[in-house]
Amino acid sequence: MESVIGGNYCETLFQLEKQFPEKFNDSGLTSLCAEFLNAALHTTTTAIDSTIALLCEHPEVNEKLYREIEAVVGKRAVDESDLPQLPYLSAVVREALRVWTIAVTTLPHATSELRKLGGYEIPTDAMVVFVLESFHLDPTHWSDPSIFKPERFLENDLDVLGSKTFSFLPFSAGRRVCPGIQLAMFEISVVMARLVQNLEWEKVPNVKNTEIGTVFRARPRSL
Repeated sequence: MESVIGGNYCETLFQLEKQFPEKFNDSGLTSLCAEFLNAALHTTTTAIDSTIALLCEHPEVNEKLYREIEAVVGKRAVDESDLPQLPYLSAVVREALRVWTIAVTTLPHATSELRKLGGYEIPTDAMVVFVLESFHLDPTHWSDPSIFKPERFLENDLDVLGSKTFSFLPFSAGRRVCPGIQLAMFEISVVMARLVQNLEWEKVPNVKNTEIGTVFRARPRSL
């Protein structure tokens, strides 16, 4: 059988439509693509919002990130080709995803056989859901887990796929890993870089954090 794996999500769907026309049609593909984009909209904007809040809470990190962008890119707008040369930006984004986990749980999994875990018996075909925040804030894997410290990702180059360790799973892992992981990381990284590049972010003084989090504001950077 010809491989159904294409260069990206849409190409794969088009190949599946050709190979399995009885299961895939244009209407179904449109729904799948819309679902893909709509699911990414809320999670990506929430990740950007939480990263800005963390930078406002830690102005020294914000300044260090700005200096990296300025040194590598200069005054032009950051684009995708610049990302490999911005390791601190990558560390900031990953640390923000760790500290403020966007997805609360993984998608449901099921046990294929009887298992015992932590003194509990898990029957066959039981639905199992993992709480991602419990991995990200586990003190056995992270020193000072509640502290926002991007440098930890410079010291340990953990990817977002969970391929090296299960201590960092912002997009879940395995066969049910988020299909939009590359798009999300690209969007979050480029948008954050441009926001830091062009705006000075700060926490609003003398205002208590609201139920939605830190209150912050921005003004254009001096040219």
